[in-house]
Amino acid sequence: TTATQGAATPAKASFFSDKPLPLEILQSNDFSLNLRADRVVGADMSVGPVDVDVALHDRRLRIATSEMGYWQGHMSLESVLDATGPEPRLGLKILVEDMDVANTLSYLQKPILVEGQMNLAADLQSRGRSSKEMAANLSGEFGVAIENGRIQRGVEMIASDALDLLLTAPAKNTFTDLNCMAGRLDFAKGVGTIQILYLDTPGVRARGFGSIDMASVKGDIVIKPEFKRRFFRL
Repeated sequence: TTATQGAATPAKASFFSDKPLPLEILQSNDFSLNLRADRVVGADMSVGPVDVDVALHDRRLRIATSEMGYWQGHMSLESVLDATGPEPRLGLKILVEDMDVANTLSYLQKPILVEGQMNLAADLQSRGRSSKEMAANLSGEFGVAIENGRIQRGVEMIASDALDLLLTAPAKNTFTDLNCMAGRLDFAKGVGTIQILYLDTPGVRARGFGSIDMASVKGDIVIKPEFKRRFFRL
C-alpha cells in the first residue's frame, strides 16, 4: 500500500534579510580580469583546467567560466548582476557534470550523507534590493540528479513510513545503495513548484510533489513511498 507523508520546512526569519545588498562595489572603476590555469591545487582539492572571466562595466558585473574541470567532471557558469536600472537584477546559469558528491562535501567539511555522481543545471533570474526581495522574485528552473552512489539510511527513512523507521532505526547511520535521486523545481515569483522529486534505493522507490516558498522559507511537500521488499514472510 502506498503511503503519503507530509513535511513542512520551518521558517527562518533571518535566512533572507531586508538589509540592502552591498552594491557600492559596482560603482567603482570598471575592470576586466581573465584567469587561465592548467591546474589549481588547494587543500584536498584540485581543479583544472580553469578559464574564468570577470568583468565590471557601467555597474554591470559578469562572472563566467568557459572551462572548469574537476576530478572526473566539468562545470560551466555565467552570473550577471546588473545595477544600471532602478532595481538590481541577477541572472545565474550553471551546469555541473559528474561531480563527486562525497569529495565535494568532504572539502566543504559537511556531513557525508550521500555519495555518487551529481549532475546539476540551473537557469535562474531575480531582481531586488535585498536578499529577501531577490528570494521573493526568483524565477527560472533548477534541476539536480545523483546516481550510482550510496545514501545514509537516516536520509532514506525520510521517504519511508513509521513502520520502516521502527524496524530499521538501529541501522540509520549505515549506508544503502542509491540507484538514483533526482529533483527539479520551476520557480515563479519566488515559489518553486516541484516537477520531479524521486528517490530509488534497493528498499524504497519514492516520488514527491509540492512547493517551496523562498520568501518565507516554507515548504509544503508530500512524499509517496513504494517499498520493494517485505519485512515479514509467511
